[in-house]
Amino acid sequence: MRNNTEATVQPKSTSTTNTGGSDNGSGISELMIPLYMLIFILAVVGNSLVLATLTRNRRMRTVTNVYLFNLGSGGKSMAHVAKDGTF
Repeated sequence: MRNNTEATVQPKSTSTTNTGGSDNGSGISELMIPLYMLIFILAVVGNSLVLATLTRNRRMRTVTNVYLFNLGSGGKSMAHVAKDGTF
């Protein structure tokens, strides 16, 4: 015979309805993080190579190359600043 004081617990439904078909952008964010990392690494490495080339070679010190040096150092700085805001 069954005791009437025991409560019967019904399992909750685990099904969810997806009305919009959206996954909240999780697939996009999984793709964006490696892309941002790749862009950051390429920017830092590329600008570092430009800076190293312009500082090591004496004959590369012209007015045009000083401008390129400033562009390279600014690009490297912006890569670091953009990295902090992105991640």
